[in-house]
Amino acid sequence: MQIEDSIFWIAISGLLVLVSIFPNIAYFVSDLLGIGTPVNFVFLFMIFLLLYKVFLMSVRISQLEYRLKNLVQQIAIKNLELEQKDRYKS
Repeated sequence: MQIEDSIFWIAISGLLVLVSIFPNIAYFVSDLLGIGTPVNFVFLFMIFLLLYKVFLMSVRISQLEYRLKNLVQQIAIKNLELEQKDRYKS
């Protein structure tokens, strides 16, 4: 797990603890946004955060797959060059 992931989960945990200690925050924000109950706001907020986290992880995985593909292609080219050099030496 990377540092950014750990900080993300610690921040989310801290935010949930803060909302549980001071529930008026959830009441205020849910009234401000026109959401019926504070519990629905907390659930909606957490769902959006988790979707955002999944999106970031998907982007990171796509980047890693692209880098892996390039690395495999470079290794294949190097191996081909080595094989061709060995053929011409023999």
